[in-house]
Amino acid sequence: MSDTEMLYNVIRPYLRKLGYSESSIKTDVKIEGLRADAVVYQDNDAFIVIEVKAKSSALTTNNDLSLLKFDPDVRQVQATASLLNAPYFILTDGKSFLWFETDVT
Repeated sequence: MSDTEMLYNVIRPYLRKLGYSESSIKTDVKIEGLRADAVVYQDNDAFIVIEVKAKSSALTTNNDLSLLKFDPDVRQVQATASLLNAPYFILTDGKSFLWFETDVT
């Protein structure tokens, strides 16, 4: 399944189950040279940035949580979330969902 198919088939229903409306979820968001697979907006502000990676070491290994901040996939989505001032970001393969609070570390 491609990342786009996963976004529509798995992630959107997951977000709707959490209470986010379909209209609050925007896909393929681009800003200042960075891109996010999806962004959930709340009150017209970015709230959650979502990156779909079919294969990511952060999702497939039992990494020490302190090491996750150095994972390139985590850093990529964190940079986008930081740029959008989104307080949260998610890295997912459609099966596992790693939630993070956006900060400067």
